[in-house]
Amino acid sequence: MNDDIRDGFVQVYSEEQTELGWFRNSLKSVLKVKSGKKWKLHIMDRPIQEMKVGEYYHIPRNTYYRLIKGQGNLTLKVKEEEKK
Repeated sequence: MNDDIRDGFVQVYSEEQTELGWFRNSLKSVLKVKSGKKWKLHIMDRPIQEMKVGEYYHIPRNTYYRLIKGQGNLTLKVKEEEKK
């Protein structure tokens, strides 16, 4: 994948948020971490993984996932791929 997600949008999660529940997108998503420390990604039925700045994470469509708070705000660049 390119070094940047060009047609995506920026999503920011605050470390002040008290509840980060489970999410499910109807589209396949690619996340690129722009900032945040020790935040974790839990995709249903997979091990929890620590997210790292500059890394890409692929979320299959219709899959539940959640974010686990770390330090500072988490800034993601998100691209949702259209249904085919």
